[in-house]
Amino acid sequence: MTKTFHKLYIASLTLFVLFVGTYLTYTGIAYYSTGLEERFFTTAMRT
Repeated sequence: MTKTFHKLYIASLTLFVLFVGTYLTYTGIAYYSTGLEERFFTTAMRT
């Protein structure tokens, strides 16, 4: 693996991790900012 290809590989992995982390943070904040009754996939308030 050449140095140039290695740098491109590391840069692409870094960008991918940052993108996925940002996406998961955004969707997590949106999920937890809704009320418990309005959330999908929750059974905490159901009896």
